Amino acid sequence: MTVLLSLDISAAFDSIDHDILLERLGTDFGISGSALGWLRSFVTGRMQYVAVGTERSPPANCTSGVPQGSVLGPFLLYISPMSNVVAAQSLLPSIH
Repeated sequence: MTVLLSLDISAAFDSIDHDILLERLGTDFGISGSALGWLRSFVTGRMQYVAVGTERSPPANCTSGVPQGSVLGPFLLYISPMSNVVAAQSLLPSIH
């Protein structure tokens, strides 16, 4: 049997919900304490604005996504439960 999984991840890093990411880091990957606090400070509390020429929009709080060029690789952590869904459908053996 062959299984094909195709995802369009062109804007995946922009759509990551901070609360879900941080919860998965704690529950699925066992990250806690100061390490989780550091990761929380990395993804939350960021501001962004749009600049065109000399004009600039008011800053807005970033409520989702991670910094561009991030080496955290959060998208893979974010979708990690997908292996459980696939395994539950008996399409592939459980991935751990």
